[in-house]
Amino acid sequence: MRRSSTTGNPLRSASANVPSRSCWPAGEGDTAWFSRHGSTPITEIPGHWPEAYRDLVARRIEKIESDRDIALIERPECKRRWAAESWDSLVERALRGWLLDRLEAPGFWAAQQIMSTRALAELARADADFVGVAELYRGRDVDLIALVTELVAAAEEASVRDDIKAVVVYGGPKVLAGLAEKYPEAKFITAHSATSWQMVDEAAAETGAIVTAEEHSIIGGLGGAVCEAVCELHPAPVVRVGVRDQFGKSGKPDELLAAYGLTADEIARAARRAISMKTAAGRIV
Repeated sequence: MRRSSTTGNPLRSASANVPSRSCWPAGEGDTAWFSRHGSTPITEIPGHWPEAYRDLVARRIEKIESDRDIALIERPECKRRWAAESWDSLVERALRGWLLDRLEAPGFWAAQQIMSTRALAELARADADFVGVAELYRGRDVDLIALVTELVAAAEEASVRDDIKAVVVYGGPKVLAGLAEKYPEAKFITAHSATSWQMVDEAAAETGAIVTAEEHSIIGGLGGAVCEAVCELHPAPVVRVGVRDQFGKSGKPDELLAAYGLTADEIARAARRAISMKTAAGRIV
């Protein structure tokens, strides 16, 4: 893997991906740009770059130093600070993506049965390509069981986030506060009752799946009102989270929310149920 030579000045600061004017000789240059941005100018062409790329950079530097106009626009004061993802981060993400894709390869699931992460790791251990990329990702002493467990958990979390972005969550401020903190990408409608049927209709049309979360019995409460509106205006799956048909309890607010399943994790699970119901309905249609 190598950097593209078409992404602007390849000489960047070591700490913030900021383009520098050129490979300044140490001690030269009077700009305060680097100190202002907490960066260190690169004064030599990195030796680990490919030879052809080093030659290209050297020719660019020569042009900058021989042409006053180009030298002016290449000064760091005339450059916009780069906010691009670092190269190391891009490499790490690419390796992680490859490992996740490999774990989903048909060869790992020939038996078509549920297996533990430990069993999956043992299958991965027999895959030389997987082991090689895992060592690039985590080093030669990589613990494959721990790595596979981590990758599976990360994939599950990403899947939850994708699902919760595909539903609208109705609920009161207290219930939605924890969910908004953990899943800020979710779509929320703060409401104590479905007073606007138009709002419900728009939500159902937008996502095709709704979750209601309320500090109340799911019978005759917000969830029931939303179900009535959805059935009449825009049929879509609705999963209700709240107090089931049971006697109430006493306790601290956070303890009661957990006891009745009104936590961010439970609401996220409800979102996944709603999505699976929508998918199943689509297959039937």
